[in-house]
Amino acid sequence: MIQDIAASERFYVEVLGLQVDAERTNRPSFVLLRSGNCMVILQGGDPAGENQAIELAFAVDDVPAMQLKLGDKAVVQQTGWGSAIETMDPDGTRINLYQS
Repeated sequence: MIQDIAASERFYVEVLGLQVDAERTNRPSFVLLRSGNCMVILQGGDPAGENQAIELAFAVDDVPAMQLKLGDKAVVQQTGWGSAIETMDPDGTRINLYQS
């Protein structure tokens, strides 16, 4: 869970060198960061810090192949820009695998 979206954004930008996607970021509640084929999404909830989350996203070449690997853990979505799979890692971190 994110305690402070602005502090998390500074960490990912200043320490890890990710770039803010200005077109898709909507501060203060949603920040999308990119590095190569990886995205980190910082999403806010209410002011008390409830429901704030980190989501990791990775570009993949073949969403259907990833769906086969993940089996029933894959939730495939069609978006305006391509297709994506929402899933979770073993610790419950949200993972999004997308193909533009």
